[in-house]
Amino acid sequence: MFTHIKTTFKNSFGNIIEWYDFSLYGYFATIISVQFFPHTNAFVSLIATFGAFAAGFIARPIGSIFFGRLGGRLGRHYSMNIAIIMMAVPTVIMAFLPDYNLIGIWAPILLVVVRIFQGLSAGGQFGNLMTITSEEDNQTHTGFNLAIAYSTSVVGFLLASGVSWLTISLLPESFQYYAWRVPFALGFILLLLHFFFREDEKIQEEIRDDENSTLEIKPMKELFKHYRWRLSLIIVLSTTAMILYYLDITYMVTYMEQELGLSLSTALAINTISIVAMCIVMPIFGYLSDIYGRKLTHIIGYLLLLIFTIPMVSLMQLQGLLIVASMVISMAILTAIIQSVSNPYYTEIFPPRVRATGCSIGFGFGVSFSGFAPMIATIVMGYTSATVGLCILLISVGIIGLIIAIIIPNAQVEIRRINNLTND
Repeated sequence: MFTHIKTTFKNSFGNIIEWYDFSLYGYFATIISVQFFPHTNAFVSLIATFGAFAAGFIARPIGSIFFGRLGGRLGRHYSMNIAIIMMAVPTVIMAFLPDYNLIGIWAPILLVVVRIFQGLSAGGQFGNLMTITSEEDNQTHTGFNLAIAYSTSVVGFLLASGVSWLTISLLPESFQYYAWRVPFALGFILLLLHFFFREDEKIQEEIRDDENSTLEIKPMKELFKHYRWRLSLIIVLSTTAMILYYLDITYMVTYMEQELGLSLSTALAINTISIVAMCIVMPIFGYLSDIYGRKLTHIIGYLLLLIFTIPMVSLMQLQGLLIVASMVISMAILTAIIQSVSNPYYTEIFPPRVRATGCSIGFGFGVSFSGFAPMIATIVMGYTSATVGLCILLISVGIIGLIIAIIIPNAQVEIRRINNLTND
């Protein structure tokens, strides 16, 4: 098992870069809104900023199709590394992007273009990582290893949140206008580290189906011909799981700052702790899904979300620092439970011959829809209240997720889970 964990950490390092780069934007949304959308009121400006955030997600399905096919034909590692490079370059550009005061309307236009390129890249990375992890030879606990891969990737969010907090906290007031650019520039160092640790990989990988056939296949055609229903369910599943993720991890920084009155530095500190909790919890419940089954643990995760949403959100409104931190961490833990059980479905529901393509497209389209969550949340909060709006969003997602958890085909997933457990 330890060998598999080591391999998983190594494979996931590139995704740390991806998620570090992609998440920074959400953490500095309030600052970016002022610098790139300055001639509107604060509410509209924040919506426009999260609209640009969502633009990156609109591009993800295109990236997922391109990199999913690339991973199916030329190899998962090859496709994954190309995606990493395509993410790092726009991130560095973000660090030096002129604001509205310098170039006017071109500033928000270029901002959206950069986000689109980031979205194309992000669409191809995670699906190939999940496929690589699930296909490790002699693996006994796929759910656990996929959760390790996911929680390792979440370290990218942790780094982004931690570096952002340090930047805001340590730089003097006179540098705060430019402080948000520093974490983006540091993304280039992570890219250099990736190339330093990266081992030589074969560009061509053998594509294996259930019978280890060597016949040439067309994964895209076969996916849409035989697995449309499963693909549709994975899209909805990834949408609900990732909406929770972006609400609890990305948008929650803005929520604590705008709705609960905390400083950006304090919000980032709480967010960083919640991500640490998420990284710890995910492997535990990934392991439990290996032992007790995906469907049962999946249903339990959504039931817990529905039961505890209203109490958690209501307690947050008391605005005591300890209470807010406890509730945000609790929400992150519930999200981690749901994510850890969703991950195996992304790959195990598809046979190996269409796995990279199905996982990339299913997850990519789902995440593209979930990217609108912060913008929708901002709009909902504007028309309701901090308590009602967040409850409506979380409960709606919980109900949809619970339905999918109940109806998703589970027979083949269970067969693969049991087979893996007998690999000892």
